[in-house]
Amino acid sequence: MVSIEEKRDYIEKAIEFAKTKGFKEFRANLDDFEDPKSFTKVSSDKEILPDFTAKRRGKKHYFDIALKTENVQPLITKWKLLSQLAELKNSKLILFAPRGHKAFAERLIKLYKVPAQVEALK
Repeated sequence: MVSIEEKRDYIEKAIEFAKTKGFKEFRANLDDFEDPKSFTKVSSDKEILPDFTAKRRGKKHYFDIALKTENVQPLITKWKLLSQLAELKNSKLILFAPRGHKAFAERLIKLYKVPAQVEALK
């Protein structure tokens, strides 16, 4: 999977976009924000962390930056967990896909039946 450092610019752009859509109370793994809550997969002790979270109308939404990768399984595992958490909170998993990555993200969520919304990140 891609590191937070490699995603930093995309996360900052996505947060700015989300602010225009009415999201507030951001938590991101960036210097100016509180860290979002992480989840640990018991079977492997791997930590799963959304790129950022935010609230709108009292509901917490999960956000991730969707970038192409050869090894899709960890990405699918992360997205499935985040989408299940979002569903429990009656909210959404929103994937931001930079130019050239949107078709990849849409193909994966369709193939693996991950309930998520894909937004183009310009």
